[in-house]
Amino acid sequence: MLFRSKAEIIPIKVMGFGGDQTFVKALQLAAKSSARVVNISLRLSHTGQSLNPNVYKALIDLAQSGKLIVIAAGNEGIPLIGNAYTTSLVELAHDPRMQGRLILAGASSYTNGKETFAKFSNFPSNDFAAQRVFITAPGEDIHSTLTGGHFGEKSGTSMSAPMVVGALCLLMEAF
Repeated sequence: MLFRSKAEIIPIKVMGFGGDQTFVKALQLAAKSSARVVNISLRLSHTGQSLNPNVYKALIDLAQSGKLIVIAAGNEGIPLIGNAYTTSLVELAHDPRMQGRLILAGASSYTNGKETFAKFSNFPSNDFAAQRVFITAPGEDIHSTLTGGHFGEKSGTSMSAPMVVGALCLLMEAF
């Protein structure tokens, strides 16, 4: 039996404008869209520090609009409670206003038929709060589009997050 998904992709470009306000505008557009799951495969902080309060609020508004949010966990190879940015994502995920609608996506790697965390992927470590909102998907050497209309291999949690979104969409459609 062939399964046909009813999924629709709604791209929102956020690069090229500068500043965290660009992220706020993109998140507001996503909240108004018909999408049920939102993939964020970029760092939501131009400074690399904690989420800007306006971005934080826009993410809460996005969750409260009924969206499920998947954010790439980062590629520093450190625990999520290892820098200000990823710590702020874990804290956001546990904010009661998020209603359990935020998942952080890490990258897995396959070597000799065995799945492990990708060396570059941020990970939850022994922090139970981070473990509760974290999932992995393949993220190393993923066949992807490249600049100039070419294809090649890419690695990163930005490669993992769309796979998590795809799995969530299939589950939502099935149940």
